[in-house]
Amino acid sequence: MRKLAILLLAALLLTGSALAEGFDSAALEQTEGMTVFPDEGSACTVIRPAGQPFSGHTEDAWEELTAYLDFVEDPNEDMTLMRLTVSLVSDRYLAANKLTVTAGNVNYVFEVNHMVSEYDMVYYEDYAVCLSDESLPLIRAMARSQADSFAVTLEGQETVQGEISLPPEEAARLYDLYINLGGAAQRLDLVRDRWPVQTVKK
Repeated sequence: MRKLAILLLAALLLTGSALAEGFDSAALEQTEGMTVFPDEGSACTVIRPAGQPFSGHTEDAWEELTAYLDFVEDPNEDMTLMRLTVSLVSDRYLAANKLTVTAGNVNYVFEVNHMVSEYDMVYYEDYAVCLSDESLPLIRAMARSQADSFAVTLEGQETVQGEISLPPEEAARLYDLYINLGGAAQRLDLVRDRWPVQTVKK
């Protein structure tokens, strides 16, 4: 009987540890200012902070460059991931396959897929990357930055260079929220292949 009680206690402790290591999605969704909605074209749920998108610009004054920093609950991965999306509105069809974001003295180079829609010869292109253990340091670098704008390059049929304005204090707030709710305790290494990144020091 005593052995059974010890085994039950051990099982409860293990279960408690497993739960403690899980990401607290409910707390994230209930954080003030968050909007929760289904992700278009997938089974994921998006949790987006207020005050977005972040504005930006390219070398072409007519083009519109913006960015989002939000969270995605992915049932396929059984994880909640931090996501960076760069959006471009242009009169040229770019179809980029590479996105580079610079923070500090490091270039984070992502392989990307694109979502494109077109209306009246204007192209709306979205490039989204969820952050693995290898790319999450990008947000930490943004949070520690002395500048509030970050260079962005999209490479496809042409190359588009620009900047996005993202306040370091907002990057820090969202990064800390994610970490405190258990973001880095998840097996983020398991999503490296889905959203590959290379880091190159300048």
